[in-house]
Amino acid sequence: MKKGESFKGTFVSVSDDAISVERKRQNVAVPRNDVARVALRLPKGRKSTLIGLAIGAGAGAGIGVGAGEWLANESGGDFANLKPAIAVGFCAIGALVGAIIGSVVGNRGSEVYRAK
Repeated sequence: MKKGESFKGTFVSVSDDAISVERKRQNVAVPRNDVARVALRLPKGRKSTLIGLAIGAGAGAGIGVGAGEWLANESGGDFANLKPAIAVGFCAIGALVGAIIGSVVGNRGSEVYRAK
């Protein structure tokens, strides 16, 4: 709102004079002259969180396989049996980091209108 207050609701419709939203099970028409901006909130970013988790897990697994191979070669084969554990560990860390980043990115709102 132009007066600095925030108004949250579910979008219903828009006209030349007002923006209608549903708030507490009631339709409320907000005069368009009072609106400073309208932003769309995405539902909790679940899709972004899962995409981030998948990308992070894949990247972590790739890094883990490389790190396991490097460790096995540098140790002369002493740690060759740890390669799967290293890959799984890096995969888990990557999945966690990816999920956190995806959640943060997914919870941003998209501005759809700003008053001139």
